[in-house]
Amino acid sequence: MRKRRLLWRLLPPLLLAALAAIGLSQWAAYRALSALVLEASTNLTPINTPLKKMAVHFLWIESLTTLLITFTTFWISRRLTRPLERMRSVAERFAAGRLSERMIDSESAEISALALSFNAMAQELEVRIKTVERQRE
Repeated sequence: MRKRRLLWRLLPPLLLAALAAIGLSQWAAYRALSALVLEASTNLTPINTPLKKMAVHFLWIESLTTLLITFTTFWISRRLTRPLERMRSVAERFAAGRLSERMIDSESAEISALALSFNAMAQELEVRIKTVERQRE
C-alpha cells in the first residue's frame, strides 16, 4: 500500500522526465536528418526553412518541458519535506524542555503515523516526569 502511494507521488515527475527525453530524442533525430539532407542535396532552401522552424518549435517545447519539470520537482520536494521540517522543529522544542509540544498530523500516512507515535511518546514521558516529581515531594 505504501509503495503504491510513493509510486503515485513519483509518477508525475517521472512522466515529465520521460516527455523531456522524448523531446530531446526528437531534436536529435531532426539534427541527424538535417545533416543527412545537407549531404544529399545541393538546393536546401525549401527543406531547410521548415526544418529551422521545427527546430525552434522543438527548442521551445523542450524549454517549457524543462521548466515544468523543474517547478514540479521543486513543488513535490517542498511538499514532502515541509512536514519533516515541522516535525524537526517540534522535536527540538521538546528536547529543550517544552514537554507539552505536540506534532501536527500530516496528509501523508507515514508522517501521520510518526507524529502519532511521537505524541504518544511525549505524553508518556510527560506523565512519567510528573509521577517522579510527585514522588519526590
